[in-house]
Amino acid sequence: MTFVRHGPSGSGFLQAYLTHDLKFRTAESYVGLDLESNSEWKFDVDEARNAAGRIAAAMRKQPNLRLLWTASYDDVGSPLHGGKYAIYNSGVPAERASVGAFEAGHEVYRDKNLPLFTGAVRRFVSGETQ
Repeated sequence: MTFVRHGPSGSGFLQAYLTHDLKFRTAESYVGLDLESNSEWKFDVDEARNAAGRIAAAMRKQPNLRLLWTASYDDVGSPLHGGKYAIYNSGVPAERASVGAFEAGHEVYRDKNLPLFTGAVRRFVSGETQ
């Protein structure tokens, strides 16, 4: 069986953003969709339901660990308020969690949001509060 490896229309855009705008140096290329990897992935519904709980546990063990979570008001696949509820009701320390909410689709870093997203990432990395 032949598997498909390609990215969405924005893969090149995201690769350029990571390497040029954010100065993230890597020899690897961003792959937006890798059906070979996806075919190997064993999805566990119960484990997925408690992702925020696992993040909270990791943050309790590592007091310097911080979380930047971004989402869109218009993303029906990853709803902003559902994720926000899960994060803040799972034990994630609120003082170490930053939420970036954007008016966008699933790719919150696209188009008019790129400067806003870049600012959110820079503030997070520099330790500024959102």
